[in-house]
Amino acid sequence: MKTRKLQSAFLALLFAASLALPVTIALTGCTTTQQTTAYITLKSTEEATTLAYDNYLDLAIKNKTDVAEVTKVSKVYNEFQAGMQIAIVAARGNLAAEAPPSVLSKSTAVKMAIATSK
Repeated sequence: MKTRKLQSAFLALLFAASLALPVTIALTGCTTTQQTTAYITLKSTEEATTLAYDNYLDLAIKNKTDVAEVTKVSKVYNEFQAGMQIAIVAARGNLAAEAPPSVLSKSTAVKMAIATSK
């Protein structure tokens, strides 16, 4: 009788464990260490920088900025454009290529020049 109760308890435990295992696997899931690398493309850098510059020029047209400041910002933007042209040639015209650090720093310089102009 005792053996039969022990057997029943063991079977009940085994049954419960067999139900719990798939639930545990489903809840924890499989974990992998996939890594996605995002990068800034030449195209997105060009678009963001030019949009900022165009908006700045709109303010200049409305006389909301100093003319001397426009000259300074335009000089920085022209340097950015020269860097972009070199990067596009290096990328063989592939605008989806990653923007090199030199272009990103020139883009940042344009945005900083705009932000600090009066």
